[in-house]
Amino acid sequence: MSESQMLDEPQLRAAMKMSRDVRAAAATMGPEEARMLVSMYYNWQQERIRAQGRIRSALEDDSPHETIAHFLGVFEVLERQAKGALERFALGSPEGEWAMSITGIGPVLAAGLMAHIDIDRSPYAGSLMTFAGLNPNRKWIGAEGSRALIKSAFAIEGVTEAGAVYHIAQQANRRMSELYKAMHGEDYVELPPERYLEVLNALAGHDVSSLWLQCQIENSAYIDNSFNLALERLEIKPGLGYRQLYDGVKVVKTALTKYLARRPWNADLKVLAWKIGESFVKVQSRESDVYGKMFAAAKEKYNAANDRGEYADAAEEKLDTTNIGKETIAYSWYSEGKLPPAHVNERAKRIAVKMFLSHYWEVLYTIKYGREAPPPYVIQHMGHDHNRYIPPPNFDKSRWLR
Repeated sequence: MSESQMLDEPQLRAAMKMSRDVRAAAATMGPEEARMLVSMYYNWQQERIRAQGRIRSALEDDSPHETIAHFLGVFEVLERQAKGALERFALGSPEGEWAMSITGIGPVLAAGLMAHIDIDRSPYAGSLMTFAGLNPNRKWIGAEGSRALIKSAFAIEGVTEAGAVYHIAQQANRRMSELYKAMHGEDYVELPPERYLEVLNALAGHDVSSLWLQCQIENSAYIDNSFNLALERLEIKPGLGYRQLYDGVKVVKTALTKYLARRPWNADLKVLAWKIGESFVKVQSRESDVYGKMFAAAKEKYNAANDRGEYADAAEEKLDTTNIGKETIAYSWYSEGKLPPAHVNERAKRIAVKMFLSHYWEVLYTIKYGREAPPPYVIQHMGHDHNRYIPPPNFDKSRWLR
């Protein structure tokens, strides 16, 4: 049964009509309204596909009763109207316009990105990857894991409260300031830069004002990052610095437990990122495609490394941490020290999606602040070749730089 069979053309045209007021209002939706409409779109789409599947399995000729066909057509109409409204919303902002210029990104995906991503909550590209669930080091430990981690940290012999929190931060891959802010909520008062400098001076045994200023300039996204960089250059162990920095600051275990138990990413954005990856795979053969070709190149590279046995440790860890049936194809791959094709495929997709999200963040940053976005962390601080930087396609920075 094709979608065109659901409603005849006169019915479809009548149902598809939206008032001018509704069309105009779509451009003025806020993030919350856009999130709701994106969710409704995917729900309608899922229900229509599910119903079509039931019909195909139940009817030999694939021809539903006209009453059923009518209501399936209603779902189709709702999808089209929602898609049109989301396109109006996305094209109302420069970042949405840029996103829709990318092959594989349609109005629903573009609107979903705009609805879920706030540059103020993601001050650098890495924080956006974490928010989208693409940071492999950020694990969801849940309530039980949270309680166990906190109990073990405070049970360390001779540990101070600040030392215990530092241990938790390391184990859970969190920033110290993030944990203290979570514990105190609206009452949290951020430590001033002067406090960081005071600790650095005390640990170094001399004035390091110039070094501290330089570290703040080089790594301005989070003050913790600047502090880490200063400690590294002074060859001081981070734990020592943070224990002194937060010495005497109150620890609220109940609030800390609750915070660590929460999912550390946005579930809806993670699903959206997966859908974006699937879309890039589908468009990789188009001449205008950019990110699908990145997926294909990454997949080829990963397959070659997999054949050489370079992922044996990852395969062993997967077997140790995941209950995989011994009768499955996946188990046969992992047991031979290799990743199954589906695993390699997902890794390659993440490469393309992370590059796209990094570009989306750069576009947002440039538009909002009118200046060049800082280089990605791996290029700026991990010695990667600056020539590997790839600018966002279809984006004229000069239009926005002030």
